[in-house]
Amino acid sequence: MKERTLRPMLAMSLDWHLTRALEQNDFSAVSDKLRDQLIERGMPPRKAAINAPVMLDGMDRALQGEFDFKRIRNELCAERRSRDAASPLTPAAG
Repeated sequence: MKERTLRPMLAMSLDWHLTRALEQNDFSAVSDKLRDQLIERGMPPRKAAINAPVMLDGMDRALQGEFDFKRIRNELCAERRSRDAASPLTPAAG
């Protein structure tokens, strides 16, 4: 898994820039620019054309608070604890 670090300033910048871009432009224009960046970073053009509007919509919905990431995290932690409790522990060799 890719190591993630909390970067509040980046999150605030993303929120501000994405909000402004969508307020001042059509969704399709912003999506086209995102598609272009995905292609620049090596994604095949067809895949970028499919993924860009989906990614943009997801980012916008997340920033609007439509997803409860705290609940998602808590559910995943509970599932992991349940799996860990169900798996037998290997006794330490002594």
